[in-house]
Amino acid sequence: FTMCFRLPLVESNPTGWGPTGGVPAENFNNIPYAPFGKADRLGRAADWSATARPSRYQNSGNLSMAFGYTHDGQDDTFQLVDSRPAQRPQHFGPRRHYPTNHRRDSRLKTANQLNAGAQRSVQRELDQARRRNAKRFGKNDRTWGQDRVQQKPREASVDVRADWHVLQQLNFPLLQKLQAPAPCGEDVYVAGCLYPYNRIGEKCTAKNGRRLERMEHISFYNVTTSDDPVIDKLANETDAQIFATDQVLAVLMACPRSVYSWDIVVTKRDGKIYFDKRDGSPVEFLTVNETANETPPNDNSINSCTSLAQEATCINQNISQQLLQRDEANKKEFEGNPFASEEETAAARAYRYRKFELGEGYNFIVRTEVDGTAQDKGVDKYISVRALNEFDSKISSAGDWRTKLDSQKGAVLAAELKNNSSKLARWTAQSILADVGLVKLAFVSRVHPRDPYNHIILNVQSFKPSEMLQQTNLNMDNCWGIIKGFVDLIRKEEDGKFVILKDPVSYTHLTLPTKRIV
Repeated sequence: FTMCFRLPLVESNPTGWGPTGGVPAENFNNIPYAPFGKADRLGRAADWSATARPSRYQNSGNLSMAFGYTHDGQDDTFQLVDSRPAQRPQHFGPRRHYPTNHRRDSRLKTANQLNAGAQRSVQRELDQARRRNAKRFGKNDRTWGQDRVQQKPREASVDVRADWHVLQQLNFPLLQKLQAPAPCGEDVYVAGCLYPYNRIGEKCTAKNGRRLERMEHISFYNVTTSDDPVIDKLANETDAQIFATDQVLAVLMACPRSVYSWDIVVTKRDGKIYFDKRDGSPVEFLTVNETANETPPNDNSINSCTSLAQEATCINQNISQQLLQRDEANKKEFEGNPFASEEETAAARAYRYRKFELGEGYNFIVRTEVDGTAQDKGVDKYISVRALNEFDSKISSAGDWRTKLDSQKGAVLAAELKNNSSKLARWTAQSILADVGLVKLAFVSRVHPRDPYNHIILNVQSFKPSEMLQQTNLNMDNCWGIIKGFVDLIRKEEDGKFVILKDPVSYTHLTLPTKRIV
């Protein structure tokens, strides 16, 4: 019996691709077709792992499944049993720790073959690796900062109406380039009274502090410029054209460092300019951790930015009266308090109305405040009393003040200079405007972190204004250049009211819009 194999007929097309012209078209009926482009990746001739491990080069939308293998479902009950143990992966070189896989961690935690001691050991190693990852990778770690509270968008300090006309928008980097020679001031009028400074605050330590007293029987006044009767009198008697308080000018001088929104009302009347603040404006309150990496939340808790601002303001008012030695024999009296009535007990404070001549018709009358007097090398000097407050030691970047303030005062002060750069710059500008000799800086903490009403004085330090300038890196020539720049903008306009508004949204661009009230 003999078999033979006959070769099929193979058509050759020497001039191109595809069948020759002699092949009938009926031979190509019912043949599956898949679209193909010359730029597509060919891949493998037979890719057995295509269904189990998809490749990034596959494009399921352009390929047809006509050539794909599909079974009829008869082998659904078939199972392959492999009794061989799984091979452990081989590691070459030193092992490196990468961000932790929580799915793998959960399997390790629930492993039944580990006893309690082994599970604690594994968990301890995982925690150590997680801390190393957080320190090494920082923000690049995918698991880092997932529990961080999302900050709510802050609102403007004043509602901007649609009919307001924008005069100009100023960038903070541009304001930092302005320069004007800082003038020397002279007293024009002094009112109020002053007591000597009591050194009991400097004897306080973190372990032996003194309770902060509440001065509820004393009235504190924060009158705006236009409502000051003394400024109204000096506007008629002197040749000054610009009037303000040290609080308002300090906000403008330190505006490149501010983060929160604030507003200042400027009134131009008969060629004279008045810088005012609104009642209840953020300018009246002291901020807390405004320039920190994690600012206080904007909610209704006791540690919100609004609650902390009110707490810090009350602390500074109370401590300015507690650290005074109320000795009538050493009391200095000036003109009567222009804001107090006969039924009220006014705070012991002096108001120095000072004149600054910037040249070229820029004559200022500024109301400054002094808290007391103290002797420095046998010479009486005016002082300003300020207080930094700690509300939660776990949040503070300097740690617990009660454990670090006595031994690491420099570290605590450096952390406060970073977290409260704007507030300390304002205090420095106010001390320069008031021409005080010393600044008494107190450190006050809560008795309990959840009690915002009771506080304790931990320490008091003394600084000269020149030292405060170096610590805060504040340039007074730049400060007066900023003030002069705002005055030039207002002088170009007709008489009316204007608003200088710090934009609450511009954290990176730091724009400062100026709007006019129509």
